[in-house]
Amino acid sequence: MHPQRAWRLLASLYSTQFLGLMFFVVAMAAILRDRGASLDTIGLVYLLGMVWPLKALWAPLIDRYAIGRQGHYRGWLLFTQGGMVLCLALIGLLDLQADFALIYLLCLATSLLSATQDIAVDGLACRLLTAADRGFGNGLQIGGGLVGNLVGGGAMLMLYPTFGWTGCCLTLAALTALSWLQLLRYREPAWPRP
Repeated sequence: MHPQRAWRLLASLYSTQFLGLMFFVVAMAAILRDRGASLDTIGLVYLLGMVWPLKALWAPLIDRYAIGRQGHYRGWLLFTQGGMVLCLALIGLLDLQADFALIYLLCLATSLLSATQDIAVDGLACRLLTAADRGFGNGLQIGGGLVGNLVGGGAMLMLYPTFGWTGCCLTLAALTALSWLQLLRYREPAWPRP
């Protein structure tokens, strides 16, 4: 893979993994508060972020087992990105207050997929990048996370009065799908298995 395409793919993946999660814990929490939701309900939203610290429990499984024949990490990335796109689109079709329980389950699924995607993209980055390139790769990881935070949490909250709930969720699904389309064109090298 051409180095520029690898950098673009990693930057895209590191950004999109945070779009949905930050929309939930920043924008959705503010929207719920504006609609008069209880503090208990809003507190549940913040618990979605607790999935990420637990990802160390299933990270060894992601490193050990591949999904399909798409490449070890590419298979996981196609699955998680596709799952996040689907969850975000479904969330956008539901009513935030009337369907909150179902939306919360889909948000939890998105959080799990996002954390699993992070494991896979970190594994791919470690395989793709030389020791000399890992510093820049870490900068992409941090920068991508900040972009995902700004777009998912800040920009979507600003666009909410214009786009509405459905428009914001479908926009996030479309942005997340961009990384999925990049992955469709990506061919992961065959790594030696220990």
